[in-house]
Amino acid sequence: MSKTVFFLSDVLNFGKHSGERLVDVLQENPAYVRWCFSTIEWFSLSTKLEEFLRDYDDETILSGRLSKELDELFINEQDEILSDDDNSDDSDWEESYDQHDFDRDDYEENDADEDYFNAITDGQYGDYNRYRENGFDMDDLADMLGF
Repeated sequence: MSKTVFFLSDVLNFGKHSGERLVDVLQENPAYVRWCFSTIEWFSLSTKLEEFLRDYDDETILSGRLSKELDELFINEQDEILSDDDNSDDSDWEESYDQHDFDRDDYEENDADEDYFNAITDGQYGDYNRYRENGFDMDDLADMLGF
């Protein structure tokens, strides 16, 4: 499975922070971002964000003293994204896209939920489909696990 690189401006599409921007989750719950990075196989962070997490502990991030650093990181990431877009050749992108193991259009929210379920339960709650058939959803799982 290929990794998805998340930038601060990205909106998470899984877990208890689904629908929230990564920058907001990082400011409110940096431990969750660290957990995603270290646990979820397909979850990756921009190089600059990885460096930021290495340089600062959760207490410092939560203190709010890093708002200037986060703003600079946000701007630098946007510049990086834009420069990558400007320097890319569409034919190269199409070729690399075709080489992916899956088509993103076919990768639905339930697939992400199943990957997330498997990553955080490590089989302790059984099969994902059976879990869902019993009427549980990902919010129930997060509550059971104390997230």
